[in-house]
Amino acid sequence: MSNPFENICAVQSLTTQPMKTKYQIEDEFSNVCFGGKTFDTYEDGWAFVYETFPVIHHEDGTRDDREDELDSYFVVKVSK
Repeated sequence: MSNPFENICAVQSLTTQPMKTKYQIEDEFSNVCFGGKTFDTYEDGWAFVYETFPVIHHEDGTRDDREDELDSYFVVKVSK
């Protein structure tokens, strides 16, 4: 006769696997931005923001790092 708890343990091990953390970009008012696009790492989220708002190099040698836009965004864990 088989152990009735074998199946329960097998199912439990499938359901207790850790969830992979995802990140998304929110603005300063906690609105989800960029269509709710998610990222596997915190760094990937910031890379997307920096690609979206690249540094602007002017002909006179000055540059605009677009800090005013960048300060409005935050990369946060997706809560589920």
